[in-house]
Amino acid sequence: MSPALTMRALVDAYLVTRRSLGFDLRIDGRQLLAFARFADHAGHRGPLTVAMAVRWAQSARRGTRLTWARRLQVLRPFMKYRAQFDPGTEIVPSNLFGPAHRRLVPHIYTDAEIRALLDAAAQLRPITGLRLRPRTYATLFGLLASTGLRISEALALTSMTWTCRVRHSRCARRSFGNHAWCRCIPPPWRR
Repeated sequence: MSPALTMRALVDAYLVTRRSLGFDLRIDGRQLLAFARFADHAGHRGPLTVAMAVRWAQSARRGTRLTWARRLQVLRPFMKYRAQFDPGTEIVPSNLFGPAHRRLVPHIYTDAEIRALLDAAAQLRPITGLRLRPRTYATLFGLLASTGLRISEALALTSMTWTCRVRHSRCARRSFGNHAWCRCIPPPWRR
């Protein structure tokens, strides 16, 4: 019988396999290698266990349930992979520490907040070589407020990306090469 491989060797083999299939695993790979170092340092040999995974997840500097859940989410595919070769491998439940991602509630600006933001932008001091800085930011924020564009879409606009129509504009490409029609609504103080 051959001696048990180190966790580092098992993780390296997993990463080679996954990357040969086209997966990048840059961040996940670093996390898995951190787990391997942790397990090897603890002297772990044999099949992966939920207890070992939980100990590693909870060893994070930032001790929040969200961090623990994210770490386990990275480890789960590796555990599934190892279960093919070692039937004693335990697979950590998907929501052991709750969801691994949280969606922050967006802030919807009121008309008064938008007006204050535009006024503050117009009061910015020009920087050497950027005399249009106040007008640029006021225009950018006004465009975002009136059209609903994402910041990346607004920053990607050029004079060639706009096709003006009555109260509508065809604007820059969005995800997957689509164009968006943006309805230009005048702000309440201009109606």
